[in-house]
Amino acid sequence: MVGTIVLISLFLSQCARFRIDELAPSTIYSIPLQMNVTAEEFPDGLPILRTERIYGNFPYMPSVNDDGIFLSDVSYRVVRFFPGNQANPSWILNARGTPLELEIESTPIPAGIPGAVASNDDALYIEIHVIQEEQKKTYSPIDSNPDLPPENRLPAILRPEYSTAAPARIVRVDLDDRTVITLKDADAANATFARIDRMVMGEDDTLYVFHRKDGGPAITAYRDGVLVGTETPRGITAPEELKNHRLEVESMIPYPGGERYLISAVFRNPSTFAPEIRKIYHQDRNGEAREIYSTDETRDALSWAGPEGGFIMETLDDSGGILFKIFSAQGEYLNNQLLRFPGVRESWRETYRNLNNRIFSVRINEGNYQLNEWQ
Repeated sequence: MVGTIVLISLFLSQCARFRIDELAPSTIYSIPLQMNVTAEEFPDGLPILRTERIYGNFPYMPSVNDDGIFLSDVSYRVVRFFPGNQANPSWILNARGTPLELEIESTPIPAGIPGAVASNDDALYIEIHVIQEEQKKTYSPIDSNPDLPPENRLPAILRPEYSTAAPARIVRVDLDDRTVITLKDADAANATFARIDRMVMGEDDTLYVFHRKDGGPAITAYRDGVLVGTETPRGITAPEELKNHRLEVESMIPYPGGERYLISAVFRNPSTFAPEIRKIYHQDRNGEAREIYSTDETRDALSWAGPEGGFIMETLDDSGGILFKIFSAQGEYLNNQLLRFPGVRESWRETYRNLNNRIFSVRINEGNYQLNEWQ
């Protein structure tokens, strides 16, 4: 009888492991795109630029709070706030360096190119790339060098003035009084980040900056705009059987509260550099990493922190969707979530989670910029 119970328990465990919860998208914001806008005019709404038959200037990974949606505009160097589902913004954060002659409320922020944004109901954080004038001299757009051979000309959308690869600073905008401050480093100087991958809001107005430091991932946290500290992976080494492999620490993700982090590392074949083993680690704040999971399914990549100390792996589904594999804090495979993208797959852009494990996708659909949530 005991043996029968054990077999039933094992069977139920296997069933749970391969259970797939298929999520469906619902549109929570839909903003009309403005087409055929020239770079010389400043549009009222959300502009899309066409340069050399390439459409661009689509905002990347918007930020939402209870009042609306914030969208960065690289080409026009502003961040727009759209309340509700309104077609036009009600507020513009201006990083152009010159005033805007508009009836819309605008707030000047340090000049540069806006990148990532993150917000809650108290504050908005904006990544600002600063392009030095001497850097601009390293390219030759058509209008400044008409004699340059066509094969050496960059499409306008790829020119450095549209680039977000330059070092960046982060500004905090208080949403009540509209005050603007630049975040500081440990020496009380304006903090500069060589490369920011993403910014994520946590509880108690805590901002997590995903960036690169010394060639590897790092997370710097600010609370109410004040530096908390920076965490980097510590204590990750190759085991004996992988000592000749190339170790690459890929990513680092915080759990809510910032007291524990997830780290992903891949071990690559020494001859081909192809990934062979991926390991997942837990690391407590100011502690060292400890391994919790290992897989040779190299298509499975660490996606995000899971509930109750677990983690989520991500892989592409055969249908073109995304399959999320949910694991416990001990590395036990629990179940799955599947995202199937309806309509034309190419209309769906980035898909991402926040620290509350809400899943969002951006879609360009029927002339609209849409933010969808999966449930």
